[in-house]
Amino acid sequence: MISFLMIAASTKAQNTLNNPKDEEGFYIVKWDCLQNDFAASNDIEADETFTFAVDVTGTAWEDWLKETPTNEGATRALAINKWTGFGNFRDGTNRLKQISGNIYGATWNMVQMANTLNVDTATQTDVVTFVLGQVFGFEYTETNPGAGWWMWPESIPEATNIDPGTESGAIFKTLPYTGEKTGDEFYSDDYEGGLFLSNNQPEMGYTIPCAGITPTIEPNVLNNPKDEDGFYIVRWDCATNAFAASNDIEADETFTFAVDVTGTNWEAWLAETPTAEGATRALAINKWTGFGNFREGTNRLQQISENIYGATWNMVQMANTMNVDTATQTDVVTFVLGQVFGYEFTETSAGAGWWMWPESVPEGTNIDPGTESGAIFKTVPYTGEKTGDEFYSDDYEGGLFLSNNTPEKGYSVPCGELIPTGINDVDGTDAKVIGHEYYNIMGQRLRREPTTGMYIHKMLKADGTYVVIKKFNLREQ
Repeated sequence: MISFLMIAASTKAQNTLNNPKDEEGFYIVKWDCLQNDFAASNDIEADETFTFAVDVTGTAWEDWLKETPTNEGATRALAINKWTGFGNFRDGTNRLKQISGNIYGATWNMVQMANTLNVDTATQTDVVTFVLGQVFGFEYTETNPGAGWWMWPESIPEATNIDPGTESGAIFKTLPYTGEKTGDEFYSDDYEGGLFLSNNQPEMGYTIPCAGITPTIEPNVLNNPKDEDGFYIVRWDCATNAFAASNDIEADETFTFAVDVTGTNWEAWLAETPTAEGATRALAINKWTGFGNFREGTNRLQQISENIYGATWNMVQMANTMNVDTATQTDVVTFVLGQVFGYEFTETSAGAGWWMWPESVPEGTNIDPGTESGAIFKTVPYTGEKTGDEFYSDDYEGGLFLSNNTPEKGYSVPCGELIPTGINDVDGTDAKVIGHEYYNIMGQRLRREPTTGMYIHKMLKADGTYVVIKKFNLREQ
């Protein structure tokens, strides 16, 4: 008999970055604040002021940032210990602030941040400074910039240097020194938020990323396909799980509306840590037409997949001040405008956070498809041949929660399933019930049957069919 002994070994991940690299294999760490992207190269001198940035997408740090913070009410972020062959920098200059997504940075002037760094040597003509370092994690709260400190993913041994794979082990290097790019003296507290970043101690040569740079104001755009007139296609085909070929929608037709924010500022906003504890981020939309607007209770959207959010709409049924008589005249076309904005919800609160915007999109900015009218989409000319049946948000699983627990006419979850309400629905087929599933009113599965409140009970039958009923318990059973 031959026996084999198999030994499992855990692989320790390297402390790497997702920054682009230059032709010599060094990470490009200079952030272009005007372009909101990494610069083409590290054209930095030792006493130049610039924004330093690291991107940890696809590394162990990305997962660590998403984990629940150790400290209650805290947010996770990154910091960096750094040094050179000429000496190191002050400890108070190591925190980084989120720029977007998994990108963190700070404004630096290395000579001004010097601790033991030999400034005279670093600023001699033609001298190149090599910078090494260690990214590590920390946690902060609203009042404490160091609620957690010196934190590491399990897969990265504590104090592991960043490894770009260069012979020197340096993260990046400066240009040969000329003295022609010397930055003005500044301190962390010269900029809003800088003092907190530097642990409430003013630090020279260090502050928040892109300090003093007015961010580029970007339009509130979508990633939806467009039709031949330049309008966004917003109709979602639930059968194919993709956008329809066109917006063949009439004003009183029931359809699933959807927005895709992939590649926009909203994608990064959705990926950030929610402001409300235990919350999830999502999108909503204010919307109106040339004939009037819609009820405010119909603005939340629910995630369909990834960065695509939607809801089932019937615009005439959602009407508030919208003139329905005008919108439903033969051959009339309705133009729909709007604003996408963010919100947060928890298991018990449909509006834990509300009217939320990325920093680069001014509050209240309309969606901009680039059409002359400014409309997101338009309907087809009205014929009256596509009128949808009357429905309410609570006719569908998760719909009542989506409408903030107030039934809303003509509005519900995207591609929703009707909730059976009668005794005949409960009876279903004669097949034996073989299983039970329970869901909250947002459609999220629960581990056990709730004892109070409203929820969905799904009974699985031996013949493959199932019955869904909505239940409400006033008190614990």
